[in-house]
Amino acid sequence: VVSKIRIDGEIIALSNCLSLQQIFVKNEESLRDDRVLDVLQKNSFLRNKKDCAEENMRSSIIANFENGEFTLLRILLTDLCNLGCRYCKVCHNIDNPIVSRTPLKNIYRAIDVLFERAEREKVIHITGGEPMIFLKEIKKIISYTRKKYSHSRYKYIVVVGTNGTLLDGEATKYFKDNDIRVIVSLDGEKTANVMRIKKDGTSSFDEATRGINLLKSDDVETGISMVVGIHNIETLERHIDYVIQEFEPASLGVNFIKNTKANEKSTFLIDGSVYAEKIYSIHKKNRKKGVFMELLARKIFPFVEKKYRLYDCGASSGTTMNIDSSGNLGTCKSFLCLKTKYTSSDMHTIIEDFKKRSPIYNEYCKKCAAQGICGNGCAYEAMFNEGKMIDKRACKYVVRFFNLFVRDLFELNKSKAIKAINKDGYYIPSLSDRKKILGNVVKDKLSLKQCIGHEI
Repeated sequence: VVSKIRIDGEIIALSNCLSLQQIFVKNEESLRDDRVLDVLQKNSFLRNKKDCAEENMRSSIIANFENGEFTLLRILLTDLCNLGCRYCKVCHNIDNPIVSRTPLKNIYRAIDVLFERAEREKVIHITGGEPMIFLKEIKKIISYTRKKYSHSRYKYIVVVGTNGTLLDGEATKYFKDNDIRVIVSLDGEKTANVMRIKKDGTSSFDEATRGINLLKSDDVETGISMVVGIHNIETLERHIDYVIQEFEPASLGVNFIKNTKANEKSTFLIDGSVYAEKIYSIHKKNRKKGVFMELLARKIFPFVEKKYRLYDCGASSGTTMNIDSSGNLGTCKSFLCLKTKYTSSDMHTIIEDFKKRSPIYNEYCKKCAAQGICGNGCAYEAMFNEGKMIDKRACKYVVRFFNLFVRDLFELNKSKAIKAINKDGYYIPSLSDRKKILGNVVKDKLSLKQCIGHEI
């Protein structure tokens, strides 16, 4: 369970893959130093055949996993959309879109199920298709929720995910008055939004940015959701700079692009290692500003807090519900988009199987240094990219992120680390040392500074 990463000259970082603890030593020769051997033994970096520390640690991680309560209801209110984004899984995978919206009685029942247990913070995420086509129904959903589940007793937020083009002053004022959060899709400057087009092939950028500005003028908490793919990866820093400076979003989605159609490899895919390098470089530039980047947050917080991430997705952990435009319930929105190709039973079996593929159980992952921050990625991606239950595209960016975290941890504490190594033979970073890699980035489960759909 121990990996070695060479850091600076001869300095080596030893990392326990299960506890996510790092110990830095001067060089390979240091591994024979009695002081180092003692601290490695105390921190479960060493074991003999009779030692059950690794097995006990694995059992403890599984036992401490919070499960059994839904924390997210995602309402796929409609299949319809006024745009024709080239990488959209919904419009490309649904053969016969439902022209109406999800039956309200089904939605109300799903909301009631969400609140059957109320020990943890919750999110109701209304999306689509384009949900703003049915603003009256959005208002009814919010009214039902607020009347039955008051904020004085229940801790939750309501989030609307939209392309922004149909927002107007009436809608944004309603969202402000009713404490609704909004996430708008935008891939950066106008040149980066070549995938986000209208049905007639023209740009949606001007209408989307107008909508974002209306939200900001009404002081609605707003997040921006970007898809990072072949169309914007080379100039990603510029596009993220634009979004941050222009809109100051509460959160920033930096979504690693997935296959668009089932059983067909997308031409928009990018290399995971390149993605991780770009994203982490941008994080280091903006961490003092507190810019919350969602996919990065899924990996960096477990690393900093030394909390093993058993699953990457609420679908695998059993904490999310999704309801589609026909009223069908499922754990994963991507598989619900394939409802003409997979039965509910098929989807359930796939997700149940994927639960067993958590790195904590998986032989394939046991020697991976990054297993503790991973969660094994996306079941949809694994099925349609590899035809297996390992999301190998996610493997690449997770491993690269992990190496970048370890190196950054040392660099941020270099003076202290070298002093400790010279004095004691080793350096173990404290929690305050580890938090330096976050900068001013924080999580808040009652705002958009959280990993919606991926909080487990």
